[in-house]
Amino acid sequence: MNRTRIFGLLAVLIFPAAGLRPGTTSAASARPAPAPQPALQEQQPAPTVASVLDREISAVEKEFVDAVEAMPEDRYNLSPQSLKIPGSEYKGVRTFAG
Repeated sequence: MNRTRIFGLLAVLIFPAAGLRPGTTSAASARPAPAPQPALQEQQPAPTVASVLDREISAVEKEFVDAVEAMPEDRYNLSPQSLKIPGSEYKGVRTFAG
């Protein structure tokens, strides 16, 4: 049983490697080469940590602003105290209204 496993493992490792020998033609190498990129393209500089953080913070800020703008004005003063939940002590909880 142990020899069968070893033979199977070797077969899995050797047969794919046989297709990687130089001078052999496979389906992957028969594909046409991709078109060369124009030499005049300017390379973009690597982004800095500050620019990445600024982009991420701006994205989160936009999500918050969009959520606030979508919220109806009559819901700005909603608080747990106004819900009058029995057994709760939400006195003096602040709201978004002000």
